[in-house]
Amino acid sequence: MRFKIMPLLRTFHLKIDHIVTNKSQEFSTAWERGNHKYTDYLHKQNINSIVYSADHPEVFQPLHEFTSVLMNRFYQPVWHEGDRFLRSA
Repeated sequence: MRFKIMPLLRTFHLKIDHIVTNKSQEFSTAWERGNHKYTDYLHKQNINSIVYSADHPEVFQPLHEFTSVLMNRFYQPVWHEGDRFLRSA
């Protein structure tokens, strides 16, 4: 987040207001009143963190569908079989 996402957002003058994550240990802590480095970092960047357990399909299914559309639209193959320097249409 610190080394890839935030610099890219600053380059394009974009801002994250809210971020949705699951309750895995890479994003949150199970300790009561515990702090996690990720949560602290988001707080310093004025980003509201919304955390759901991963078993909420009503939350994560639309996000997965959205990222699938992004992947299919913006990360198309650059090479066609046998053709050079052509972008897939």
